[in-house]
Amino acid sequence: MIGVTATFCLVAPARAELETDAFTRGNAHYDSLRYDSAIAAYESAMREGAESSALYYNVGNAYFEKRDLGRAILYYLRAQRIDPGDPDIRDNLAFARRFVKLQMTGVELNPVTDALRAVTTPWSLTAWAWLASACLLALGGVIVWRILLRRGGFLIHTLFGVTSALAVVAVTLVTFKYRVEFAAPRAVVVLDDIPVRARPAESAAVEFRAAAGLEVEILEESAGFALALFENKRRGWTPADAIERL
Repeated sequence: MIGVTATFCLVAPARAELETDAFTRGNAHYDSLRYDSAIAAYESAMREGAESSALYYNVGNAYFEKRDLGRAILYYLRAQRIDPGDPDIRDNLAFARRFVKLQMTGVELNPVTDALRAVTTPWSLTAWAWLASACLLALGGVIVWRILLRRGGFLIHTLFGVTSALAVVAVTLVTFKYRVEFAAPRAVVVLDDIPVRARPAESAAVEFRAAAGLEVEILEESAGFALALFENKRRGWTPADAIERL
């Protein structure tokens, strides 16, 4: 249970396809504090084919108000994947994640992963790829310049060092973003206090318990279980219905 009451403002429809009866109904229900009805209306809009950061953000807000932390984080992440630079999505997601850390039992988040995520989140993968390409081109230009001049010197050495460092950092960040957000199936724990077992069986030993809202990578699925890799690199088998893919 989340021990705080927070009311988040809905966003206006960003595009014409969101201006549906279902989306408008959802907003009206949310404003009237009827969160179950709001979620049902938003889900209807999604079934009609609507998909946008605004819609997912509103769904996340409704779930947060219902104290459904796992699904709130799930939909904030879906919204952020579409619009990574939106400050409202970023702030609400960060706020919701604070409660995950308070609830965790036996699993700690990796501070390095958190730091890298904080750096890469504001930009899309495409933007990071362009930045990495620009840094590599700059490095290539310095190398060509050095070859053509056939000499070193303080300026050349300095430029080479700076562009090399920038290229390494940019490539590292774009690789991290791709690896974390796109290369492997990602999911969010949507049920609270779930057992994480050593094997995909109800009789298997419980390694630790996971809280709603934890983000995982799905490594494998078998017999109604999913092998989940947590951010601190611990892994275990969770019930498949306890997690939901982004």
